[in-house]
Amino acid sequence: MDQQRYREPRFRQGDRVQILDGAFQGFTGAIDQVDTDRRRLRILVAFYGRPTPVLVDVLRVKKL
Repeated sequence: MDQQRYREPRFRQGDRVQILDGAFQGFTGAIDQVDTDRRRLRILVAFYGRPTPVLVDVLRVKKL
């Protein structure tokens, strides 16, 4: 059985992204760290006026 391949956008530290799903849906922030092995991003979002790190799967964000 062939698996359909998809292409993930490449993310870099400092890229601005919007979170598409989960508790922080609609929040925007800057990528602080990229974990390519686990396909996760640490994004700094403004939460109560302070930058707060949030771990998000790469499929749950889009570049701005």
